[in-house]
Amino acid sequence: MTRSPSAGPRPRPAGGRPAVTPRVGRPVRARDDGGSRRLRDVLRCNVVDGRYPDGVLPGEGELMLIYGARRATVRDALAMLREEGVVERVQGVGTYAVRERYVAPISELHGTDGADDGLLALRIRPIVLDRRVVPAPDAAAERLGVASGDPVLCLDYVATIAGEPFAVATNYMAFPEADAVTDVPFDSDFYSLLDDSGLELGGSDWVLSAVNADAQIAALLEVAPGTAVMLGEEDIWDASGRIYDFAVCYFRTDRFVFSSTDWAIGGRGGTRPLARSPRVPRLDAS
Repeated sequence: MTRSPSAGPRPRPAGGRPAVTPRVGRPVRARDDGGSRRLRDVLRCNVVDGRYPDGVLPGEGELMLIYGARRATVRDALAMLREEGVVERVQGVGTYAVRERYVAPISELHGTDGADDGLLALRIRPIVLDRRVVPAPDAAAERLGVASGDPVLCLDYVATIAGEPFAVATNYMAFPEADAVTDVPFDSDFYSLLDDSGLELGGSDWVLSAVNADAQIAALLEVAPGTAVMLGEEDIWDASGRIYDFAVCYFRTDRFVFSSTDWAIGGRGGTRPLARSPRVPRLDAS
């Protein structure tokens, strides 16, 4: 399949799911009107940003004073953070951040960042699960523009950072590109493998969603079954727009996340108004 680098988001096949009618009515009321949820979100941001010295959170009484919250609200928020694996609570010690969370620019996910010290540039070490030629499954064949059952290279691996699983990825690569990577050592990130093989990276396209990890994915990522993980489907193409690699990836999101930054039209100076779709009415419209 050939893809123009200027093309929009990858079209998704139309499904048979019925249209959902927005439900208008009384808002759902949590027992504390969302106070513990919002406090949880604020505390999580503080933990991730490293705002607590030595990773130790303020005590319950101090959090009550800082945020004007009830003790029950504070306890509920801390309990939710503990369930997420963000903090641990020890009687007589207090509440502390369990471990660091790595943040990488989403451009690294596309292999276009070019940074030599990025999260995905030099720190990934793959554990190869499978690397052999297989018949192309139909979903991969459609993306790669080959017939179902045609030979493709399957590269299945667990990506680790500092010895800890970060992602599980299954790549299906068309020929002749597959020939180029067959005997090349795979000891870093996937884009480095492409570069070491002399392959051209014209661009990539990701579709991201959230799913619950099944038993196999959970075991490979070393998380509990049912844990929320990020699912990504990727197309990689050359400069002509021809897709030569299709991948399905599962990412841990408890310790590894991506950030995205963009500027409104006009750049950082903000000299031009934000682009606005003509289909979206202005809030101040009469």
